[in-house]
Amino acid sequence: MKNVRDIPGHEGRYRSWCTPTDNIGDKIFHGTYLNGEKCHMAKLNWRKVRLARKFFSSGKYSKAELARHFGITPTAMGHILNNNTWKI
Repeated sequence: MKNVRDIPGHEGRYRSWCTPTDNIGDKIFHGTYLNGEKCHMAKLNWRKVRLARKFFSSGKYSKAELARHFGITPTAMGHILNNNTWKI
């Protein structure tokens, strides 16, 4: 699959083919990539993520308990706790 992107310095005038990975890289570079709190569908914010990680590291709460408390799936909580998402 190919995408079209603007060539830096010539936005809107010159375009080139790019891969989806290139497209995401451009979004990150230009600050338009929506992740974390910037995403309108995010159920958590950084404060809640830090709190969940703190609770989990205490050993008092399981991944499933935290997921239920914060209203997300256990899989999503696992990604958060393993720093696959909401990376520091």
